Amino acid sequence: MFLEHARSVGDPLYPAYVLILLLGFRRGEVLGLRWENVNLDAGEITVQLQLQCIRRQVGA
Repeated sequence: MFLEHARSVGDPLYPAYVLILLLGFRRGEVLGLRWENVNLDAGEITVQLQLQCIRRQVGA
């Protein structure tokens, strides 16, 4: 129901929710994704970077 609602209201974070809830990505992995890591033709996503927040500082 959560994903259906997020999609129906056009939540801009819907793709991130799908990656986390359905594919098991971690929050930092989703935050570190770039378009160069996504191959839509092959249906593949390569995780190369994680972002973390430590003491209110964002870093890889």
